[in-house]
Formats: sequence, C-alpha cells, structure tokens
Amino acid sequence: MGVSKAYRERVMEQLAPVGTIRARNMFGEIGLYADDQLFGMMVDDGVYFKVDDTNRAAYEAEGITPFIAPWTGKPTSYYAVPEAVLTDPERLSQWVEQAVAIAASKPKKKR
Repeated sequence: MGVSKAYRERVMEQLAPVGTIRARNMFGEIGLYADDQLFGMMVDDGVYFKVDDTNRAAYEAEGITPFIAPWTGKPTSYYAVPEAVLTDPERLSQWVEQAVAIAASKPKKKR
C-alpha cells in the first residue's frame, strides 16, 4: 500500500518544529532520520518510532503494541505513534527525542 504523498507531507509538517528530520524512501516505505539516526518510519500511512524498555510503557499505556513486520511476521522495536501525540507538539518532541536517543544507543551495523 505504501505511504501517500499527503500523509507524508502532513507528518513532516508536524515534525518540522521538532528539529531537522529527514524522510528517505526505504524499501517502498519511508525512514525518518535525525542526523544519521534512523529513529522512525512511515508505513501504510502510519508513523512508528523506535522503542525500548525506557519508553515502552508510554506506548503500552496508549494501548499500542509493536509493529509486526509483514516481511517476517515478527514484532519489531517500532511502535505506532498515536494521533494524539502527532498533533501535540510538546509530546511529539519528547517522543522523537526518546526515539532518537534509543537509535543512537544501538551499535551501528557493519556493512
């Protein structure tokens, strides 16, 4: 299904006040980057941020479960960002900051 142009533009507009966020096409979907850190993605008109033990409770409190990768059928370390967070600049900034910190804490994979 992919990400519609209108959805991509809306999400990037909401992320603009947070800082310099880049969206890059990635395997038919979109990766979200802060500097060189992949911290989120857009898939099928949904936004997902990187999660670990430090921020998982906030997502679970919203009733959100891990994104299931359609290519493996397994849960990932990405969780959907609720609409209430996307439309709240202060909360969105906090959630982006946490996701970027998590991405930065993971060792880089060697190519």
